[in-house]
Amino acid sequence: MLLLNEANELNVLVKNSLVEKPLLQKIWEEGYSTKGTNRGLGLSSYQNILNRYEFVLKQTSIQNDEFIQAFSIVE
Repeated sequence: MLLLNEANELNVLVKNSLVEKPLLQKIWEEGYSTKGTNRGLGLSSYQNILNRYEFVLKQTSIQNDEFIQAFSIVE
């Protein structure tokens, strides 16, 4: 995890290695997981939390077998 605090902005970057590439169109669905059953709550919860705030920008990507979540809180 990387935290950068810049003037009027906080940036957070989290990278996780991939076991299997997820279907990006499904990752926000509660219960979807590439890791097995009884999982798949993290990204749907993340989405719900960030959607509560007006000044949050998020980005999701896959690069070099890593799943990357980045978001910025802008003042």
